[in-house]
Amino acid sequence: MVSRRTLLYAAVIFVLAFISRSIIFLRVGFPTGDAGQFASFVTEFQLNDGFVPATNILYYPGSTYIYPPLIFLGISAFNLMLGHFLTLPVSASLFELFYLAIIISSIQALFLALYFRKFQNRVEFLLTAGMLVLFDASLYEMSWGGYPDIIATFFMIVMLYFVDKRYENKRWLLYASILFIVIAYTHDLTYFYSLLVVACIVIFDLLRRNFMSALKVLMLLIVGGVSGSIWWIPRIHFVIGAATINMSTGTGLFTQVGSAAVLLQAVPFMIPILFLALIELFASIRMGHFEPIDSFSIALIASASGLFFIFYDSTLTGRMMLFSYAMLMIIVLKNIGVIRKSGIYKNIRLLRGKRLVAITLLFLLIMAPVQILFASNTVSYYSSGDFQYNSSLIKYGQSHFDNSTILAPNIGTFIAAEDNARVIIYTGFVVGSVQVEERDAGLSIILASTSQSSLYNISKYNIAYVIVQSSILNTTIDGHLITFPSPYYQLSGIFDSYYVYKVAGA
Repeated sequence: MVSRRTLLYAAVIFVLAFISRSIIFLRVGFPTGDAGQFASFVTEFQLNDGFVPATNILYYPGSTYIYPPLIFLGISAFNLMLGHFLTLPVSASLFELFYLAIIISSIQALFLALYFRKFQNRVEFLLTAGMLVLFDASLYEMSWGGYPDIIATFFMIVMLYFVDKRYENKRWLLYASILFIVIAYTHDLTYFYSLLVVACIVIFDLLRRNFMSALKVLMLLIVGGVSGSIWWIPRIHFVIGAATINMSTGTGLFTQVGSAAVLLQAVPFMIPILFLALIELFASIRMGHFEPIDSFSIALIASASGLFFIFYDSTLTGRMMLFSYAMLMIIVLKNIGVIRKSGIYKNIRLLRGKRLVAITLLFLLIMAPVQILFASNTVSYYSSGDFQYNSSLIKYGQSHFDNSTILAPNIGTFIAAEDNARVIIYTGFVVGSVQVEERDAGLSIILASTSQSSLYNISKYNIAYVIVQSSILNTTIDGHLITFPSPYYQLSGIFDSYYVYKVAGA
């Protein structure tokens, strides 16, 4: 029977986590970053009667559909069902994905707080709950629309929680297997990372001569491997092709996010966890005792594999480091009692009794607005420049972009999602061979709009409109002056920083 106090704690943690993850979008009022791309997948599924399309209809039309489909299948099925009773707004899937990610992230904070509670006293539980609400990586990931990553990471954390129960009961294997299957169809990188982590746990148990445990974890690895293989083997040509595309080829001419910007956004909210980790390390050395290695510790070690890609694909390294941070946060908060047990602050009068509670509350009250400010600034970054959303342009597209292909920067993902228009996006990072080919064709049109190759690509891909931002118009890029002169193009509208040109004769 769950006590009323536990239910109260659970409600408070969930509500605070939900508020912190929502409030950072107040200045923008709209999902940002890659949100449009994921919403376009939902639209693709709805146009395909709720089934996974073999090839994309809207997003880089004709390219292989590759993204693990579980989330998009669920939302598209829900929307198709609702469509029998009411007319949904064009942005419905955007906000469904947005709030699904917020809810799952808030549940993760709640789950971990209640899990850690049995290892902690009252002050430690208070600090842990506050850290989970304010310092989780999802506050950063929400800003660039990492919804599948957020959701799959929660499933992976719960899976590792059950794997840690492998010495206690037999049901863990069933629960962990179900979660592994769900991960396989939710997010690609989290799935491949989970395979690595589970394989490392098998090796760990073998080294400790826990052969029966290793056999059961191996069964989990086989379940996960087979589940993912069903999705990825038919698409192995895409995987092989993607593995051969380096960062510069995938990014093309326009780099959306620089490494310096990512570091300045991601590092600040990590500092308190890193500081706590150092204190715990000092406390453990002082006691001459370290906490036992668990599944999360093994996952932290496995995440270091991302460093192998640092010179080849810094984006992949950065994404793996987010897993490192998530695992480190779990380890640090789970073992926060080590600081108390070491006695390193027992002689400090300020840190005794109720004073320690007051200091903990003061720290959380100070850090809450600081973290919210950091995160909201990151949200603003991913809603500006190439990421800028424009509702007037979307509305214009609903009556002008039908049955044609649009060449656009990142806002093209929102145009595909809300206007049901076919879109080729010439900014951002892509890895599929067809996507790279279409992106490069789009870049040729942007750079030399009236050349014979550009006119050929316009005809080949049935491009009717070209959307460019004012920041690149009439500027020289890669030795080319960016213009769209008549009679080849007609200016159809200006929407803040976006200029829309209609191709003559389209």
